[in-house]
Amino acid sequence: SYAINFYEQTILSTRNLVPKTPNITFENIARDYLQNIESHITTNEIQEKRKNRQYREDYNKFIADIFPVLGQRLLRSIVHSDIQSYINQLSKRKLSASTLTQHIVLIRKVFKHAQRENLIQFIPPFPTIKVQDNPRTWFSFNEYNHLKKVTNELIKKKDAVRGHLLDDEMRFLITFNVNTFLRISDIKELKHRHIEVNEGKVKYLLIQPEVSKTKYNSPVTSMPEAVEIYKDIIEYHKSHNNPHSKNDYVFFPKIENRTFALDTIRRLFNRILEVAELKTNASGDERTLYSLRHSSISFRLIRS
Repeated sequence: SYAINFYEQTILSTRNLVPKTPNITFENIARDYLQNIESHITTNEIQEKRKNRQYREDYNKFIADIFPVLGQRLLRSIVHSDIQSYINQLSKRKLSASTLTQHIVLIRKVFKHAQRENLIQFIPPFPTIKVQDNPRTWFSFNEYNHLKKVTNELIKKKDAVRGHLLDDEMRFLITFNVNTFLRISDIKELKHRHIEVNEGKVKYLLIQPEVSKTKYNSPVTSMPEAVEIYKDIIEYHKSHNNPHSKNDYVFFPKIENRTFALDTIRRLFNRILEVAELKTNASGDERTLYSLRHSSISFRLIRS
């Protein structure tokens, strides 16, 4: 037993981890794992930026949730029931099944890291999360047409939310989103340099988001209608004295804080949904900005 503790202490000493503490805690190994991941992260390429973002999200989960519960527990003492108890605590916060799974994956990665370092021999069994089918909300063709009609009506009335005028930019954003399949997170950060206009036999936009949710960050090919919508967006900004350079944001370019820009877009869209009485679908499920992307996918499936 002493020899094992001495060996574990030596391993941690080489990594500048609590060198005088013979007992290895979960947090000790987790921080070593994070340090190992961080050493392989660079920000020189687009794909590496996404990895860096994922690292920050994982780090925050450790600090905010995992360490307060498991951090000071000895690694060898953590068993299946401890991990299940942790997940049960998280479940009380009504987190999604995918989020709970992310926490389990992070904890398992720490154990695997410890196993690779020969600090433990066996990894405890982990609980599984039951994933319930939760289809995304979308608009039918009639609902989408009604949404556009109400948007035009509110524009004519010069409707505003928190002092921000609801104008043609929201109309362009809605139709652009439905014809490009983009995620809202990509819309928020979309700049003109991310868009290539192709007007050959078949018109389309080739869109390369800088940092996307998808693993390989593949470019998006739009529907033909998106080309004219994009041209209208450019003309709109010209008429409102907004510069049109490759590094300008496509939507709400004057708002430098992009989190605030997205919040503004959400509030304006919610106003449209409320007036159009489309805030929920027939099943009572709430619609959001993401419903536009899911509508575009559904439309393509229905129309083959």
